[in-house]
Amino acid sequence: MSKLINLVSKTASTVAAIGLVATSFVSLQSNALATQRQEQIYAQVYMPQVIERDRTEGDSAEDHAWTLNDDRAIYEGQLTNAEENKYERFKEQIQVHNLNPKEAAKEIGDSNFKNLRGDLYQIRLSQRNRVLFTIDWDNHKVFVRQVGGHT
Repeated sequence: MSKLINLVSKTASTVAAIGLVATSFVSLQSNALATQRQEQIYAQVYMPQVIERDRTEGDSAEDHAWTLNDDRAIYEGQLTNAEENKYERFKEQIQVHNLNPKEAAKEIGDSNFKNLRGDLYQIRLSQRNRVLFTIDWDNHKVFVRQVGGHT
C-alpha cells in the first residue's frame, strides 16, 4: 500500500510539474507576443518614418540606367512622321537621358502619361495613336507592347 501511495504521490507531482511547465510555456509565448507588439508600437511611434520615394520621380545618375525594349512591340497601322518623331524622342529621353517614363513623357510634351492598371501605362502620340507599355520600376525597365492604335 505504501508503494502505491508513493507512486500516486510521484505521479501527482509529475502531473503538477508538467502543468507548471505548460503554464510557463504559455506565459512565455504570451510575453513574447506582448514584447513583439510593444516593439511594433515603439517603431511606429518613436522611430523616424521612412517615406518611400515616389517611383515616378526622376532618377539620379547614381541609380542604374533606364532601359526601353520595343523588340516585341506590335505596330498598329502606319505612324505619321510627327508620331514617329514623338515616339523616338520618348525612347531617347529614357535611353539616352536616363529619365523614367513619366519624366520622359513630360519632356516630349502633350503625351498624357497614364497608368491604365497595374504596371500597364500609355502615352499619346496623337489624337489617334498611343504607345502601350509596362514598367518595371524596381529594375528601371520599360517594355513597349504596342505602338499605334487607340487603347
